[in-house]
Amino acid sequence: MRPLFALAILAIIHFSLFPWRWDPALYAKRPFVWLGIGSNSDLTDIALNLFFYLIPALIGQWALSTPKTQRRSLFHVVAGLTVLSFILETLQLGIPGRYANLRDIFCNAVGALTGASLASFLPNPSRFLTRFRLPPQAVILALFFLAWLSWQAFPFLPHVRLHRILHIPHILLHPTWRYTELADVFFALLLLHLIALHLRLPAFRFTLAAAALLPFQSFVRNSEISPNRLAAAALALLLAATLFRRPNRHRTFYLAVLLTAWLLIRQIAPGGFTAEAVNSFTWTPFVTLIEYSRVESVRLLSAKILLYGGAIWLWRETGLTLRIATLAVFLLLTLTEIFQCFIPGRTPETTDLILTLLSAWLIHLTTNGGHTAVRPPSNSSLISS
Repeated sequence: MRPLFALAILAIIHFSLFPWRWDPALYAKRPFVWLGIGSNSDLTDIALNLFFYLIPALIGQWALSTPKTQRRSLFHVVAGLTVLSFILETLQLGIPGRYANLRDIFCNAVGALTGASLASFLPNPSRFLTRFRLPPQAVILALFFLAWLSWQAFPFLPHVRLHRILHIPHILLHPTWRYTELADVFFALLLLHLIALHLRLPAFRFTLAAAALLPFQSFVRNSEISPNRLAAAALALLLAATLFRRPNRHRTFYLAVLLTAWLLIRQIAPGGFTAEAVNSFTWTPFVTLIEYSRVESVRLLSAKILLYGGAIWLWRETGLTLRIATLAVFLLLTLTEIFQCFIPGRTPETTDLILTLLSAWLIHLTTNGGHTAVRPPSNSSLISS
């Protein structure tokens, strides 16, 4: 838990101080301000500030507290994160294009207090696994499911409007098919199903619950129902109910090959290579994500963590070590990022590489680097099924 807490703090610092340029002269010109709520973007900003401090506080409270020191650690976590927020907002006064908002500090403090308080009532994941005798891969399933929720439902704000409801039949009857969206959702749902299957959980019901989120996306702010995602979910559920009813290493191998091939296609699409480099390689991570809207950035980040981490998990389940599985996916993405320098319209950068290493590190932390898949009593009988 402590490494995860440190990682969450580093992520907050990086995104708060991006693009890491200071102009000391700005400190004399830009005071702290309190921004009110004047638009939907302000509500999204509030949700983000609450969310990005709630999660570190939740992890920090679990990592630092014991049954005898819960109140003391809660105070330390909330106070520490609030002070961190104040320091970062102060530093933002000297960053061109950024500003210091007292409302952000308040929301960060509320998010930290909420997260630390929740951790005091929710069971510590490590103790929860021990108590119910769940394997460490249950944490992987939880992390990937959280990524799925963030991908499909962030910022978790309901947005029910009559005109959106009336527009649903038109969207379903006149779909615009996008193979990228189809493949992404298909592989993500099947991956969640396989992890639940290896944990001997009711995998199909779990996958069905994850897919049930998709029809309700028209009632989530900055989202709408998509025939692409619904079709992908239907296909994933069909395979889950037929080919992937029980753990099978051969079929896991085939899915790992398909997902890896899809990542290759995804990285070099739409093709159109040029003889000379048309894009420069960006070494600063997460540049493209930050240039997007905040909602799209969170969704894209969650999708990539799920797909890249899923590819590593699948290859590890075929019998490869975590190190070799990570190296294979990392080399694939490295080569395709280099190729993107010669593909018009693409942005070659280090973001995908860092997300791959991050996903592998999370898998290592939750499984101690070992192979912890739940295996059936007789492998031969299942492989032949």
